[in-house]
Amino acid sequence: WLWRKYVQSLALSSCKYLEEYRDQVINAVLNKCLADHDARSFNDRALEWAIETDLPLSSHHIPVLRQCVEIGGSLGGSAIQRLAAIRGSAEKPMLLKLLLEGERDYNFLANGVGKALSKMVTSDDLAVIADWVAEHSNQTADLEATTTSIAEALSELPAKEIVGCLAPSFDEGIVSTLAADILCDIAQ
Repeated sequence: WLWRKYVQSLALSSCKYLEEYRDQVINAVLNKCLADHDARSFNDRALEWAIETDLPLSSHHIPVLRQCVEIGGSLGGSAIQRLAAIRGSAEKPMLLKLLLEGERDYNFLANGVGKALSKMVTSDDLAVIADWVAEHSNQTADLEATTTSIAEALSELPAKEIVGCLAPSFDEGIVSTLAADILCDIAQ
């Protein structure tokens, strides 16, 4: 098992040096790694790192990246960042939906969706997120994944604009717990 992971890591790393058939070989190696991937028992950091930064991925690799997104976790987070880098704002509607409606998977949301959105979120998106926060301000469930990922997504916007949208009654000392948690995460 460990030997197989070592060989896969070497195969992933060597793909970037190919001059011919690179896209096809990367797809084949990624598909093999995904076939062997067991999210329940192994945190495959080599695969995550290859997807996130090491491999020269392009639009040819979108289907395999989408498979990784469906797995979720850190692997899905790495894949969602690359999808966003490849497809840009075309991915934003899906990213916003995942942020506000998707699974509450911390690694996927905070390290993937939130980071990907931080490069493309606008004031219009802030208004949508603020409406969602207002609608869900009474939730008592553990929302750490949600607050951290929203904070990450909004981190590049001006602080005054964020406070104005998430906590419009801030000057009167009225802020929902959810909005306060997001603002604290941004401030950190």
